[in-house]
Amino acid sequence: MSTTTASPALASPTSSSPALASVRAVDIDVLRVEGAFDPVAGVVLGLMEREGVALAEAVEAALREHPAADVSAHLDGRVSAIRLAAVCRELWGVDLVAEEIATLGLAGLEPDDLVRAARLGQRYRLIGTATPHCATVELRRVTADHPLWSVTGSPPTVILRTAGGSRLRVAV
Repeated sequence: MSTTTASPALASPTSSSPALASVRAVDIDVLRVEGAFDPVAGVVLGLMEREGVALAEAVEAALREHPAADVSAHLDGRVSAIRLAAVCRELWGVDLVAEEIATLGLAGLEPDDLVRAARLGQRYRLIGTATPHCATVELRRVTADHPLWSVTGSPPTVILRTAGGSRLRVAV
């Protein structure tokens, strides 16, 4: 797994998420965050899955819906890393920067990969995962019982796992 460098043009969100502010306000002990942070990556994966198109063709179609100045930042996981770092700072006060998050994006993904996953009842998602001590962004297969199975675009969605064993689904 490689670590990528975030572009200054991809600034992290500056406003606090009302949902995350509510979690902090009621003092919920969040142990783990898992989320689909990048709508562009979600749209690309959805197009590849539904239409069986190659990555490059799916990217072109996704950019018509979500124009992006630096599409590579969506494909390699940098956008997800920036947003994951912001959530970690907001939830835990962790001084984490996106450049410190290991990322493994969509490069090399082929339509056949999605077909094989579908045959097994799975689909691909670009998922950012964090605890107060570690964070990664990677392309993962998920099954229908996974809370991020249905997330294919906007808004970015996060699952907060709490000390009490609950899962809270939050749009950020």
